[in-house]
Amino acid sequence: MSAGADQDRGGKSSVENPRAVTDIVQVFNESKGQDPRTRRYLALVLGLLGGMIAVGGSLALVGAAAASISQPRYVWYPLLVIGGASGVIGLVILPVLRRRFAADELRRIDALDAGSRS
Repeated sequence: MSAGADQDRGGKSSVENPRAVTDIVQVFNESKGQDPRTRRYLALVLGLLGGMIAVGGSLALVGAAAASISQPRYVWYPLLVIGGASGVIGLVILPVLRRRFAADELRRIDALDAGSRS
């Protein structure tokens, strides 16, 4: 997507868009009947990214729980940092992937249109 597409959504950046995950899942569902490699790639990316966010969130929660019950810093700090970082990175990557998938789909459509004109 272009910068203009971000403005079409009311000026919100993709990170602030709570529908980012829903949009990626929608792209996955709409890819039925298309190139199976694209569908497998989308499934792999969605699965890995979802796992990264889930594991990161779980580690952050365990780290927060350990800190709240007065565990030593060397117990809760690595959990909180690693979990928080992986969760945030996963959430930041989602909009980038969505834009890349949309651009790839547009290129594929353009290639199909160019092939039908020949």
